[in-house]
Amino acid sequence: MAAVRVVRRLREAGDWQREMDGILETLCRAMDCQRGILFRLRELPGQGFAQSVAAYWIDPLFGGELASPTVIM
Repeated sequence: MAAVRVVRRLREAGDWQREMDGILETLCRAMDCQRGILFRLRELPGQGFAQSVAAYWIDPLFGGELASPTVIM
């Protein structure tokens, strides 16, 4: 059911990026996750790809324990 709500929100959204925090929360809560991260891949001609964090959500119950995903190994 969470996937249906997410698809509806994306279809109705004027700017999908503004919806990502709420969408990640919806998906993570439905899957009983503590955090969700949406990665962005950009192609760098001749160099491969660069990865960055486009959006993330951390369950407030774990907010003090889980830092924002600034470095991912």
